Order: sequence, then structure tokens, then C-alpha cells
Amino acid sequence: MATRSTTRASSSASVASANTTNPLQQQVDNYNDEIKKKVLVKANETVTLEKDGFHFVVGALVEVCSDEKGLKGAWFLGTIVELKRHFRFVVEYEALIDDDSKPLREELNIRHIRPRPPKTDDVAEFKFFDEVDAFHNDGWWVGIVTKVVGDSKYVVFFRSFKEEMEFHHSQLRLHQDWMDRRWVMASKALKF
Repeated sequence: MATRSTTRASSSASVASANTTNPLQQQVDNYNDEIKKKVLVKANETVTLEKDGFHFVVGALVEVCSDEKGLKGAWFLGTIVELKRHFRFVVEYEALIDDDSKPLREELNIRHIRPRPPKTDDVAEFKFFDEVDAFHNDGWWVGIVTKVVGDSKYVVFFRSFKEEMEFHHSQLRLHQDWMDRRWVMASKALKF
């Protein structure tokens, strides 16, 4: 498991209930009301969630990114455990631990949080230049398939740290971006 040292959220703060209505929750609900409908995911298509499919509430399963050196560009699994003011949330990570070997909790701005991406159609085989997320060091890292090795193995190049690594098919997923409150499939165009 990866470890990361950070200041833990105040333990005296109460955890908000998913059913509690407050001004922040009303803003988040209004934000979610703009999300239209669910569309099956196909390469190079836009995907949106169902209107009531995701809300930034306590218990919501999310992915979190970091601006911290060495972690930039990765998305880590977590759960919202507390609502704060001004579009801030306390998230508990699934795999990252604090200095006391407990699940790390961190207060974050909404720009560092996204819902977990919808499952895409099963990919029987990734292709050369597919943009993928590779599960490595407890997080999802964006990369490009640069070689199809065979036997369900692929070489993936990571722009963020200029390195290639080999992954099994089960460690990869098609890359999707959370943009304007909807999921967008990755383009085949490389962005070096």
C-alpha cells in the first residue's frame, strides 16, 4: 500500500448525513440536476450520468487526484465521509494510509474529486495507441499503449514520468475524462 503523510481532517467535525439538506448540499444537488442521461460508452463518444446517478454526498464513491509531487496525474479510490463549505469534502482513501496505518482522510476541493468512471463496454483487447488508465501503486495512472505483447499483456507509456511499464489486461481500463459534469472517452490523438 502507498503511504502519504498529510494533516488529517479534524476528528471533532461531525459527519454529515446523506439525507441532510443544507446550503452546500442544495448547491451540489443543483449541480447534479444539470447531468442529463446515461449513454452506453463507445470509443470517442461522450458519456453522461443519469440525473440521479451521482451526488456529492457522504458515502459517495469517488476518485481523487493530487497536485503533490510524485502523485500528480494519478486517481485514487475513496469515499466522501464529510461535507464541508465552499465545495470542499473530506475523503477517506481506500488504499492510501496515514502515518498511523489508518485509511488516510483528506479535505479536498471539488476540483480534485470526481465520481468513479462508468464501466465501459468490455474491451477484449487493447490496441496500439489506446489511451488507458493503468492500476499501479494503488492508483489509476493515465498512459498510452505502446506495445501489444500478447498473452493479455501490454506495454504502457506514461507521459507524466516518461516511463514504460508492462501490465496485464486486468490492470487496464479505457481512459475517460470528467469534463463539464460528464464523462468523455479519450481520443486516439496523442498529446505529447
